[in-house]
Amino acid sequence: MRNLLSYEKYKILHNPLTYVILAVGCVVSLLFTSSDYLSDPIVPGTPDNLTGIFMNEVADVGIAVLILVGCYAMYLFGADMKNRCINYELISGNNRGIIFLSHYVVMFLLCGTIITISLLIGSCKFGGINLISQICKNGAYYFRIILLMYVISYAIISVCITFVILFQDTARTVLVSFVVLFLACYMMAAVANTNIAEGHMESAYEITKGWLLLYPPYLWRWVLNPNLKVKQFGAALAVGTVWCGITFFVNRYLFCNREFK
Repeated sequence: MRNLLSYEKYKILHNPLTYVILAVGCVVSLLFTSSDYLSDPIVPGTPDNLTGIFMNEVADVGIAVLILVGCYAMYLFGADMKNRCINYELISGNNRGIIFLSHYVVMFLLCGTIITISLLIGSCKFGGINLISQICKNGAYYFRIILLMYVISYAIISVCITFVILFQDTARTVLVSFVVLFLACYMMAAVANTNIAEGHMESAYEITKGWLLLYPPYLWRWVLNPNLKVKQFGAALAVGTVWCGITFFVNRYLFCNREFK
């Protein structure tokens, strides 16, 4: 397992496209992060400081970065399938379940890391020293959000692994993954808007209960509320973890029983 993880990490870190995707994510965050978030916030309870800009950046720009990174992760896994790298790992005597687990773990770390770095860099637009000061002052909030960004973003992205296994084709996998991620993330806003009373965003992101709280793309914004209670944080983390677990076991089953080209 350790050798497989090292192998997957080596491939990603020595792939120039990884740094291109990271650079694109940073550029997108820098270009579209705006101080207007404070006058027209997406997140309820937005404070009038850089933390407020960061939480609204995650709610807005973060979705675009998530889709970009998700498509790249599926491209990497799809390329391994198409180029028969998986076959070489099998020939080396590795168990299919362990091979899939190594890919799953590395993609989890890759997606969360690129998304987090990109969004933090975007906040540096308003001063790197100021950002460090805000992180020190609100360390618990930033820790909570970064942890949830890793888990919830992958709860959304990992659904697309099914397409990698079924298609075993890079182009089709990336195209379908983009469509699914785009619809999932932006349908969330449309669904939430149907619950907004009198034009107040907080009615959707504070008061909403029920099935929306089981939907990771909705949780992506909902958990940004600075007034989120510990119990709500735990529930959101549990929902994201359960989604990751479901996608892992479903796709592991497909991977272990799929005939590779």
